[in-house]
Amino acid sequence: MNALHQGGDKTMFRFLVIAILLLTGSCARKAQKDCSRWNSYGFFKVATATDVEGCLAAGADVNARNEDGKTPLHMAARHGTAETVALLVEAGADVKAEDENGETPLYVAAWFGMAETVTALVGAGAKVDARDESGWTPLHFAAQNGHAEAVAALINAGADVNMLVKDDWTPLHLAAWYGTADTVAVLV
Repeated sequence: MNALHQGGDKTMFRFLVIAILLLTGSCARKAQKDCSRWNSYGFFKVATATDVEGCLAAGADVNARNEDGKTPLHMAARHGTAETVALLVEAGADVKAEDENGETPLYVAAWFGMAETVTALVGAGAKVDARDESGWTPLHFAAQNGHAEAVAALINAGADVNMLVKDDWTPLHLAAWYGTADTVAVLV
């Protein structure tokens, strides 16, 4: 009997996949050493500050773009820590870099509720009320997704709570529509 015969047994299949990955040296922690892929989500999902420092020391391009126009700072804003974001900024990462949708790393941090990263990016010069192609600001993203702490960080940084998007919605409208009471409380 082989893995194909065990089709109904997901546990057995998972065990075999893990065993193969471990035996071939393809574990996830190995990916973080590959600085050529450091502007990918996978790298920053597992990377530590030490890994980022290693890539910077090896000469990795701090403003390299992937196929979506995202930079390592966009990736760190989603999966990294405020520490990895600070390292990239100190190395010259462009906090105002826009991806193909006109979104900066601050949009990414707001969308995923990374409040400490929001604060770090704003402190590094990110525009708190910048608009993307649809007219949305980072505050709209954070409010829609119910990230009260990120909303508070953006407001503390001077974000305009009354800014309208093209369909005349404010961040408060979005927070109320999506039912995030704690975010509504921060916006009121």
